[in-house]
Amino acid sequence: MRKITFLVCGNGFGHFIRCARISKKILEIQKNVIINFICEKEILSKQSNWFVTNELLSNDRFNFINSGKTIEIILKPDSSQEVLVNDLDWINKDLILNSDIVISDNITSILQIRSDVILMGSFLWAEVIKDDLGLVDYYNTELNLLKKNKPKMIALQDMAMPYVRKYTNPFYTSWITDKKNKILLKSEIKNILVMGGGTGLMDGKLINAISKLLISRKYSVFSTKSIISRIHNKSNINEFDFLETSFINIDLIICRPGIGSLTDCVKYNIPVLGIGEKENNEIQFNLKRIETLNFGYDISDKINDIVNLIQDIENNGLYKLFQKNLKKTKKDGINEISTYLINKIKKINEK
Repeated sequence: MRKITFLVCGNGFGHFIRCARISKKILEIQKNVIINFICEKEILSKQSNWFVTNELLSNDRFNFINSGKTIEIILKPDSSQEVLVNDLDWINKDLILNSDIVISDNITSILQIRSDVILMGSFLWAEVIKDDLGLVDYYNTELNLLKKNKPKMIALQDMAMPYVRKYTNPFYTSWITDKKNKILLKSEIKNILVMGGGTGLMDGKLINAISKLLISRKYSVFSTKSIISRIHNKSNINEFDFLETSFINIDLIICRPGIGSLTDCVKYNIPVLGIGEKENNEIQFNLKRIETLNFGYDISDKINDIVNLIQDIENNGLYKLFQKNLKKTKKDGINEISTYLINKIKKINEK
């Protein structure tokens, strides 16, 4: 049996979700593969009701390995070098070295242990933290690793940041979903989903947006349990269950535009209004891309006028245009990545 190991970053849920989707597809079509899946137990538990999680955990060729701590980059002015070293403390180095393929989403420091690790994502931490003087040591260390190894990187083509293109050897994919959507175009916005993602960094601004929507009484508003718990009057807001049948009924998504949230928008052809922090290079890049790709708007500074803005995009034809652009977006990344990795396994078998 061949071994594929996924190393999953703990910042948000997008890393976990795409690695889980890819793992499920590989196990379905390649019978001589065992998958090791390393991430934090807390992230797994938060996705415990997701059918993909349950299918994986019930598969005897899938091994979940609890990291024992959050696998993440801690963006604070500590000793950056210490952050990098601690990032590897929990890793079973023998497991990494003895795997046939290792995919790291999105932990570059693993290149210190194994130089042929395949990175995955749309950004590199070095680019996200490049302006943070407190993390200059981390920045230099990661950049040196990238320059030395020029690693292969599975990258979402529509959203790949400049450092990915410059410092890795990218294998570009379409959006990492396997849903070919046949949803009809909508002409009216009735149901709005407001979600902040796993980081919770923009929950305050998203709650402000929700309050404006609730006051208007024009829409049915849905959100996550964590956000709803912070809203005083909960009678006019509904908790969203993230089921496919529920996404189909959503007409507009307002969110902090991490790749995980944007993937949901693309998968279900739902236009997006993005709210993000100015100091985050990745989120600012994503906000610009959704406007360039023309399936949404950056409304970070327009929250107070959100109701009028929604009415405008509905009345001036932009809402339908956003949907048309989303419908044309390529959405076969799960198959593309799974095929890419399975072909690598086949080449190993041939040796």
